[in-house]
Amino acid sequence: MNKTQTTKFAKIITSLRNADITNKESINQIDGVADSIAKVYRSGTDSVAWLEWFTQQVGNGSIKPKEVKLMQNNIGKKATQRKMFSLDDKAKPTQRARLMKGNKTLFAEGLCTQRQLDSKAYLWIVDAIKPATEKTAKDKLQAIINDFNIESLDKLLEIAKEVDFK
Repeated sequence: MNKTQTTKFAKIITSLRNADITNKESINQIDGVADSIAKVYRSGTDSVAWLEWFTQQVGNGSIKPKEVKLMQNNIGKKATQRKMFSLDDKAKPTQRARLMKGNKTLFAEGLCTQRQLDSKAYLWIVDAIKPATEKTAKDKLQAIINDFNIESLDKLLEIAKEVDFK
């Protein structure tokens, strides 16, 4: 990792910190973080160096757990994902990239090595997005029954009598 990369990575974290984020919805207000992280991800050498640098910074306490979560939330946003995979605004991503720390589950799935697990290294995990299955009327009705705690068929029928059918 060279000094230029280190400076570039530090600027990304500084932008994240300067945004004064209070919740994950407001992360959309971060200017440039999504663009910067997408450029780093798409660059082979920067991408590997970013993971090494990020792991070191988290390990020595320079990047706090809250900031890790904010970065992960930013990366998880559809807009950031589109930028990371160089897709236009209307394209539906077929893959998603996540920034994750090596863990036993990833190791068991063969997605990280024992060394990455032991060193708590951060990794890019890329997986396919499964297309959403269309919900049936039964599925939707079950969700309504659960949401409104309808306890019996009699109560459901009472409600159904008051519904306008077209």
